[in-house]
Amino acid sequence: MVAKQNLALQPHFIYGLKPSTTHNVHFASNECIIYPAGGVLVLHSLQDPRSQKYIHLHNKLKPINAICISPKKDVVACAEGGGSPQVSLYSTSNLQYFASLEIPSDSSAQDIACLQFSCDGQLIIVITTEPDWMLFCYNVASKTLDSKTRANMAAQPHVPVKQVACNPSDAATLALVGPDLFRLLQLVDGSWRQFGFYKAQNYPLSSVAWLTSDRILAGTDDGRLLLIESNELRAVFRAYGLQKVSLPSKNENSRNWEESIPRASKEKVTSVVAFKKGFLVGFGEPCQVARFTLEPGQTYLLKTTYSPKPGASRAVWSLAVSPDCSTLACSTEEAQLFQAKLSGASEIEPMHPFGEPLHLGPVVGLSVCVWRSIFVTCGAQDATVRVWNYDTGKQELLRKFDTPPVSVSVHPLGLYTLVLFKECVCLMSIELDDLEMIRTAAAADCIDVQFSPGGDLFAVVYANKVDIVSIVSFVSKLSLSGHCARVESAAWSQDGTKLVTCGADGAIYTWDSATGERLEEMVTKGSHFLGVSTVGRGKTSFLMKGDASVQVIQSNKVERIVKSDIKNLEFTVTTVIRNDRTLLVGSRCGSLIAYALPFNDDGLISAFCCIHSAPITKIVASYDCSIIFTCSEDGSICILKLEDNFANYDEKSIGSVEKVLIGRKNLRDLRDLNNTLSSRLQYQQKEKNDALEYQEMVFTKGTVEMRELKERDEAEMRREMELMKSGHDKELREQMKRFEDFLGQHETTVAKMDNLYQEKLIVQYKKVERLENQLQLQERKYEQLMKDICEKSDLEMRLIQDKQAEISSLLQKQIEELLDERERTKLEHEEVVRSIEFDADKEIIELKTRHETAVRQQVDLLERTQGQLQSAKKKMSGNQEVIMEFEQRIEILQAEIDQLKSTVASLEQFIAEQKKLMERNNIILENKEKDLMSTKRQVEELIKDKANISLHLDLMTRHIEPKEAIIREKTQEIEQLTNELKVERSLRAQLEVEMANLQSQIKQNQKQATLEKTKHRDTLRDIQRIRARVHQLGGVLQQPRRLAEVAAALYSDYGRERDSLEDEHPEEALLELKRQVETLQALNDSLVKKLRIQDEVHRGEKNALKRECISLMKQLNSLQQMRIEQKVPEAGVETQPD
Repeated sequence: MVAKQNLALQPHFIYGLKPSTTHNVHFASNECIIYPAGGVLVLHSLQDPRSQKYIHLHNKLKPINAICISPKKDVVACAEGGGSPQVSLYSTSNLQYFASLEIPSDSSAQDIACLQFSCDGQLIIVITTEPDWMLFCYNVASKTLDSKTRANMAAQPHVPVKQVACNPSDAATLALVGPDLFRLLQLVDGSWRQFGFYKAQNYPLSSVAWLTSDRILAGTDDGRLLLIESNELRAVFRAYGLQKVSLPSKNENSRNWEESIPRASKEKVTSVVAFKKGFLVGFGEPCQVARFTLEPGQTYLLKTTYSPKPGASRAVWSLAVSPDCSTLACSTEEAQLFQAKLSGASEIEPMHPFGEPLHLGPVVGLSVCVWRSIFVTCGAQDATVRVWNYDTGKQELLRKFDTPPVSVSVHPLGLYTLVLFKECVCLMSIELDDLEMIRTAAAADCIDVQFSPGGDLFAVVYANKVDIVSIVSFVSKLSLSGHCARVESAAWSQDGTKLVTCGADGAIYTWDSATGERLEEMVTKGSHFLGVSTVGRGKTSFLMKGDASVQVIQSNKVERIVKSDIKNLEFTVTTVIRNDRTLLVGSRCGSLIAYALPFNDDGLISAFCCIHSAPITKIVASYDCSIIFTCSEDGSICILKLEDNFANYDEKSIGSVEKVLIGRKNLRDLRDLNNTLSSRLQYQQKEKNDALEYQEMVFTKGTVEMRELKERDEAEMRREMELMKSGHDKELREQMKRFEDFLGQHETTVAKMDNLYQEKLIVQYKKVERLENQLQLQERKYEQLMKDICEKSDLEMRLIQDKQAEISSLLQKQIEELLDERERTKLEHEEVVRSIEFDADKEIIELKTRHETAVRQQVDLLERTQGQLQSAKKKMSGNQEVIMEFEQRIEILQAEIDQLKSTVASLEQFIAEQKKLMERNNIILENKEKDLMSTKRQVEELIKDKANISLHLDLMTRHIEPKEAIIREKTQEIEQLTNELKVERSLRAQLEVEMANLQSQIKQNQKQATLEKTKHRDTLRDIQRIRARVHQLGGVLQQPRRLAEVAAALYSDYGRERDSLEDEHPEEALLELKRQVETLQALNDSLVKKLRIQDEVHRGEKNALKRECISLMKQLNSLQQMRIEQKVPEAGVETQPD
């Protein structure tokens, strides 16, 4: 029972998120999201991140497996597992629990896998886990079970169900997905029947969403998307990098192309959510959300890709869209929340963190600062230390470590914090942007660390002992040993003079923090104390046991034992806040209990608040005792407000500490040390003054010697300067003469090379002209021969046509022979041309190489001259260094003179009696000063001479640089000309290949002409033989028998073949002969035209080469003129120094 006291614990803010809950984020309205954290459901405003509302869970001891919200956003359903699963229903309007839906007792399921409201909100579908994997359909209004069936296939009893999705327009239709599982179920007459596509082998399905009433999109763990329409699988896509989702035609088979889609386990689809304008796809790695919008033609196009900052999170866990489809909410596997606007037009949009970065896993350390509004936490799983500001609600710092921290404690001033690891203790400075390591100390098997109230000491709790360490020296001052078992807890008194420890051995010890003496002790055998806290100066202690009991200890006696009347309650941690009026105790179920001190007669609980769902690990309070901070193993941090109407305490009543980092004794020691140091400084100053006076006396004695040395050094310097100046002038003159000689030699060599190059170009030009004339003569001869041959062939063809059909073949042979002769002549001509061109190219290359070698020699000479100039410059720099040394000596002497003047001025009173001697000395000094002024003037003149020399060198370099630039430009032009020559050679090679092809064709034609000639010769021979036989017939005309025999023999020898030819088709043979002759004539004409065109092209190329040669000659002439013109300014430059 809870006593009626003026104590109240009100949750103010909670940091946390349960990553193990499926679909752990939803929109309760357009401006509010709901998610589980600790032992509550948090309704968090998007407009005001500091505004939270809470729905306290009905059964806080059971884990939440899944949550869902009704379509009207008025009811939230939580699936609670852990032995006897059930579904609890909560109202979002009054934030109260109103009903439970229990799983039937005949079910052996231990947890609930997923749940979903129907489209009208009247039904809720619940899927239980192994071993039976059942589907239960409940009526929300009547809170009764309507129907049930098996969720997975009977043939696959061990396949899990990952998600259920209800049809957006039909409340009696739903889809179930899992690894190798896809089922479409419909409620007909109170029973569920399967229909449509169900062959989902090799599809590790993990998420599903209804895009429309007949279109489903399902995601897999290997990064694929399945599109089911009209109860049939229509398409399979690779999700990551997908730009367009469109339906294939009905004739296409999805099995043909789905096998080519690659699979990737890292790019798994973790969540699919549909909304009015399209759908969202969440990925595992990389952490991204893709937004697809519906376009005309029933296609979905990728519009935007949302992703957090690199390293912010690893995988998307759950997605939610606001009712107005304007905002996206996302939770990740690292228990982080993000939000983004769905109206973004760019292709890539960032996801902004919602709220502050949260802990992943148990929060094991918590400490609040006394003088600043900050508190520090540390996480065991995420290995981070975080600094929070509870006034602003912001997380100021975050640092991640390689090893997980065990505990943390912040200094009362808020400038430092202790971070405890299992092997060491680290002192860190709380900077503006990071935690900076200051000191570390080795340790082993550490459990806890706590700063003393003054901050000058801290206690490190080990397995069976406690060490008290100084924050200044970071060395252990005291080692408190005496426990026989594990030390469970330690607590400082408010003044910091005592430390109380308790352990698993049932012992409680009170130690003096200054001497390490054990002031009080009490051992209860068989007891196991879990926590201890003290009141005031440590006179009263409160011991906590695991059986929900608290013992009050005073003067080594148990004054009272208070037990809680709540069943199955186990305490884990305890603390007494600073006003000594409230005892706070945390339990294993996550509830926070407050007792008013002193205890009332009944020992009833004064305030009770269940905000966590796992054991509370730490409880601390602010300095004004109005804010309570708790952390838990569920990864949540809660800030509560404590209302105590009778807490009218005064800060003066709280004991003050004697030490805050530095004590009074240390301050006195520092004052004494300061006094001794000041006395030592005065003594040293006196000694220094005496030493200075002695040095002045010695200095006055040495002034005369110094003046003499100064005069000697000045004379030596003058002599050396004169010698250096004369030597430098001589070197400059010699260098100028060498440079002039080199330029003259260079110009003469260049002129000679130009003349030679021009002469060779003229010779080559004349050779080219001769070759062109020879080519023209040969072409004319060839044309005349071709004309004669054509005329002869025409005459012969006419005779053959008149006489016999076979004469045409003889003419063709003659034409082929003529073509062969023409090809031979042409080949000879080409060989002559090639030889001429090859000789010309050789000569040009030789000229070019000679010219390049000459240019290289000139460049080498220029580089040598430059090296000589650089050596001269180095000599000049060496002379300058010598001059600088003399100037430094002069400055030293001037400084010494100034010191002498000061000493003379200070000792005028002391030398009043010797004024006459001093006047003489003053006259001498004035003369010396005049000498010094004259030396200064000489030095200035030398500096001016130096400046003139440097100007002269600059002018010389300026005149040389443009010449070098001109030479570079000319070399570049020569390179361009060589490149152009290479291109022209390649063109010539192509033309030669074409000429070779044409020559091969001409050879073939000539062969045909030779064949025709041979045939013609054979026909002529036959005709002559026939004539001879005919003459023989004339002699045998009077002998008829003999005449018949001779005629028969003649017919047998010459008449059979001809008769057969004449009998068959004489007219067609004549026509074929005519056609062949015409084709040969056409080929001949085309070859002649090609030869003429190629000759014209060669003439154009030769003319271009002539023009280029003329342009090169002009450029060479212009270069010669430029070099001749440059002689005049160089002569002017040489006369300038004189």
